[in-house]
Amino acid sequence: MVRKYQKLVSMMKQYLSDLKVYKVGEVRKDIYIVGKKNTGDYAGVATVSVET
Repeated sequence: MVRKYQKLVSMMKQYLSDLKVYKVGEVRKDIYIVGKKNTGDYAGVATVSVET
C-alpha cells in the first residue's frame, strides 16, 4: 500500500504544482488532493478516510 501511495504522490508532484490537501468531516472525512496543471486547469483525486 505504501508503494502505491508513494507512486501517486510522485506522479502528482511531477504533473501538478501548488498541491493542496483538503479534509472535510469529523470521523468520516472526505479528502481532496488538488493541484494546478501547466495549462492553468486544476486536477486531483478524492478519497474517503474513516478515523476512529
